[in-house]
Amino acid sequence: KAFIVQGRLGKKTARLSIAPVGAITLEEARTEATRLLLLLSQGIDPREEKQRQLKAEAAAKAARVEEKTMRAAAAVLVGEAWEDYLSDRTPRWSARHLLDHRKLSQDGSQERRKGCGHRKPGTLAPLMVLQLADLNAERVESWIKAEVADRPGQSRLALRLLRAFLNWCGEHPRYGQIVGSGIVTTRAKETPPKQQPRQDSLQVLESLQPVVRCYRCLPARHPADRRAARRAGRPAMGGC
Repeated sequence: KAFIVQGRLGKKTARLSIAPVGAITLEEARTEATRLLLLLSQGIDPREEKQRQLKAEAAAKAARVEEKTMRAAAAVLVGEAWEDYLSDRTPRWSARHLLDHRKLSQDGSQERRKGCGHRKPGTLAPLMVLQLADLNAERVESWIKAEVADRPGQSRLALRLLRAFLNWCGEHPRYGQIVGSGIVTTRAKETPPKQQPRQDSLQVLESLQPVVRCYRCLPARHPADRRAARRAGRPAMGGC
């Protein structure tokens, strides 16, 4: 059994169930019936009105959940997202490439394998302690300027790894709404110096050229080597 109210909605008769008998008191049922009849007199279907209210409540609940998720995600540190990035990309990387990421992001708490003390913090270490939501172009430019003054070679590699990390965050379902675009600006890209060839390596190659020429003139001892030397026009038995 249930409390029922009946009224007119336009030219049609509407019978609406209020609540099961015993679920509410008689006075409460009469109050609810009065409210439903008022809606019917205004041309409003209480059933449709209830559906709209349920949808509005569901939308409000979903918005609260999304806001809570966004606040939790905004509190994530760069280092936490970095670890997720490494876990996701490790199967596609070589051991050397993964080691570069580990070294550049280490915080300096690791002890040295040889000698005393701890290892020097990696180039990316100052960014790892920031909240991901606070990582912006100004912070990146300030960081890369400081690192270039100390470690120009590593800063160039670190900036390249940071750009790849931010691209991954932009496509991630959790971090995509936190990380903005344009964090690594053109000014930041141009801060590290371009890689130059090592002069000491060129000097070593130049010093080895007389040795290489002399080696080519060494006598060939094996018959096959002597035949090859004759074909090449080099002495088979004599030196330079």
